[in-house]
Amino acid sequence: MQVRRVIPVDRVSVVDGDQGAYELRSALLASDPTMQKVARAALVLLPPQHSQHFDGIAVLQEALNRLAAAGAVPQVDFGANDKYRGFFGPQTVKAIRAFQRQAGIGVDGRVGDDTLRALDEALLQLGGDVRVFKETPVAASEIVPGLGAPIRPFTRPAASSKTRNGEGASTTTGLNGSVYQPQPNIE
Repeated sequence: MQVRRVIPVDRVSVVDGDQGAYELRSALLASDPTMQKVARAALVLLPPQHSQHFDGIAVLQEALNRLAAAGAVPQVDFGANDKYRGFFGPQTVKAIRAFQRQAGIGVDGRVGDDTLRALDEALLQLGGDVRVFKETPVAASEIVPGLGAPIRPFTRPAASSKTRNGEGASTTTGLNGSVYQPQPNIE
């Protein structure tokens, strides 16, 4: 049995080894190097005593706010002009803990591979956030001029939103379509 050793480093813990690697499937999380380290179980983000800016937190906040739009967790407010985007502070910790509680995993405000796996799965369940690479060639008849080759279909569920003061709202009926792989020399 291998044991992972966690070494605290300010607001992060570095974990020895690259054990328990998890391949992130949501495009949002997979695009961030810090989230990839967490997914590989090489990094654990610990809640700081005081709000601090940290790489990867903005992506985490965006993921949490996508879940908040679906009513799953409290929204992280970035303040005027996104002043607090990327800060690991009380609102982010509150949203992380709410997500951990909802996901049925340990509620500690830390972002380790278990929390990130659950977050990745939750984003995929929302739809439209899948990282897909098509390696197989496609028939010329499948290529749409100006768009390229279809990679996969997508579906976005119906959604609605309201302003804070209750005035105004937005509703969509949902979307269905295809994601396309751009062809070389097409802009």
